[in-house]
Amino acid sequence: MVAVARKSIVAPVDGVSWSSLGSLSLQRIQAQLLCQGKCEIHAQQAGQHLSVQKGRGMDFTESRAYQAGDDVRFLDWRVTARTGKLHTKLFAEERERPVLFLVDMRASMFFGTRRCFKSVVAAEVASLLAWKSLQEGDKTGGAVLTAAGGLSLHKPARSQAALSRFLRDVSQATSLATTSMAIDDQSLSPSLSPSLSPSLSKYNHFVSALRQFRPLLETGAQCILLSDFRSPSDLQQLAQLDKQLSILAKQAPLRILAINDPLEAELATSTAPLALVQQGKRIRLNTQAQRQFQNDYRQWQTARKQLLAQLRKHANTRVTELSTADTPAQRLALLARGF
Repeated sequence: MVAVARKSIVAPVDGVSWSSLGSLSLQRIQAQLLCQGKCEIHAQQAGQHLSVQKGRGMDFTESRAYQAGDDVRFLDWRVTARTGKLHTKLFAEERERPVLFLVDMRASMFFGTRRCFKSVVAAEVASLLAWKSLQEGDKTGGAVLTAAGGLSLHKPARSQAALSRFLRDVSQATSLATTSMAIDDQSLSPSLSPSLSPSLSKYNHFVSALRQFRPLLETGAQCILLSDFRSPSDLQQLAQLDKQLSILAKQAPLRILAINDPLEAELATSTAPLALVQQGKRIRLNTQAQRQFQNDYRQWQTARKQLLAQLRKHANTRVTELSTADTPAQRLALLARGF
């Protein structure tokens, strides 16, 4: 049973319940810690990632027999002298790698009981990795899925102005003012808090967002998906989501950042009343009095675990779990292992 204890309004705090564009712009400083080194870029299409194509570039890879049309300036005289046949040097050509983000800002992301909301974690991590990509000479872009089901698309570009536009949409999506109507409109069980319970209708927007996101992917791109994956227990919806993510992984390497809050794992067995804040109001949630509440969450936990386990089996896919309890240093250490 949910009871409103007090109607005092809790003011939103930047970095806790929402993320300003200014705070996201400051993530460029943290991004420098993730960069492995500075690279001065001269060519318009240069990058720090090795292409599968062989050609003239910076890093020598191998020698092969000379072919008509090869540049004589790159003859490998040592191998030629040893074999008695002309050989030419090949180099690994450095190419840019477009990095695209799909940031999930549905209503379920506006929850957190530790350092901040899940939406803030998603915004800060997306900003951090986007700044890192730009600093390494890569194009960045992506999509932001809002609580109301809207989707803003940003084609990949290598410019600070384009990145700022993307981060502006991310910042605006974290504002509680943009989610209150979407949360109120959700059709939910009266025993559940709207910001906590899965919404099947909103989940349909997520599957649709994946379909609209795919055309943004360019050759050689990397895709980073940030979500809490509050999957409904409906197996048909899980199958649709798994199918869309599998298709996405075939187009580009897929990195999934699954965000959670420690309390979500405890709700299924919680016996003590909980004090929460919802839409600026303080509420109390008695989970022990609602058996259906705990049953719903057991199903949600099972569905989420099954989905993430299935995603880990996909080729070209990596899954990393982040928590609202992570400190900035812990989060940076987790990201440094794979980016």
